[in-house]
Amino acid sequence: MNLYVPPKRTPGWYCGPFALAVLSGLSFEKIRAIINHHKGRRTNAGVRITTNEQLILSAKDVDFELKEFRHFSSTSRPTLAAYVKSRSYDERSIPLLVWVTSHYVIIHGERFIDNHTKEWVDINKTPWRRKRVITVYQCHPRNNTSRL
Repeated sequence: MNLYVPPKRTPGWYCGPFALAVLSGLSFEKIRAIINHHKGRRTNAGVRITTNEQLILSAKDVDFELKEFRHFSSTSRPTLAAYVKSRSYDERSIPLLVWVTSHYVIIHGERFIDNHTKEWVDINKTPWRRKRVITVYQCHPRNNTSRL
């Protein structure tokens, strides 16, 4: 598995574009341009708010498919720590884009990355362990050559 890790010193990373950059291996600038296209913005300004729909459309543009795997109702949302413990073997074997309260993170196996850590860290040391999980997406390459 070779997921891209952007340089630590790159300023202005937001969680949605960062997640797509990690999954696709493309630069932040390319990801930002793709998301701005889906937002209907001509400028290459920073991308702060990204909806799930924009993220899914942008993922398709970089040959990835984000399939909704689990969605938790507002009354049954587990914390990220509880979700990590309850994952099945299948859930550990592929990268998952997890939408926690107002933030996107990627978990894969026993590792975690987001735009704050900017590197893969042990999943038990995630800074967002108490945030509630809203939706989990499975990440699949759309072509035959796997980048993962």
